[in-house]
Amino acid sequence: MFVPPFAMTGLTTRGGLSNWTFFFFPREVVLCDTGVGPALKAGFGAGLRHHGALGAVAAALVGENYGPQQGEYYAVEHFCAELERDAKRVLRVNDADVRHVRLHLRALAHQFFMNVAPGLVPEKFTAMNRGESIASIDLLRERFGSRFELSKTGVYAFFDRYAPILMR
Repeated sequence: MFVPPFAMTGLTTRGGLSNWTFFFFPREVVLCDTGVGPALKAGFGAGLRHHGALGAVAAALVGENYGPQQGEYYAVEHFCAELERDAKRVLRVNDADVRHVRLHLRALAHQFFMNVAPGLVPEKFTAMNRGESIASIDLLRERFGSRFELSKTGVYAFFDRYAPILMR
């Protein structure tokens, strides 16, 4: 089954100093590390958006965060090319080298694990965009099939079942 290309944004490593965007293409996964700048810009914009006229100005200057990117191949490929130009580090992983992918849902920040050849890619990423992580579950399941795993902490599972508004 063909899964259209998509992207996940807001993945961090090294305590937020590396901010990653993952592009999932049919034959490869492209990982772009944009450094700390985009996260500071997004945080600044998110903090100011709720302050009336100042928030409107901040939204216009900073722009909206990318949500789950899915759609025409060209649009995702163009987004990837834009990030690659300014990225501090770009990693390309062939689909055959991806052994296992896991999205771990937690009460605070979700985690994303990608198991590939040793030393090629950092294995654990913190997913700062909770909504995008949830929206990507079905896409990841279709893209990786039996190589994809979804796990939850007990706290997350409890609140997701009995008070789901707290886990959004």
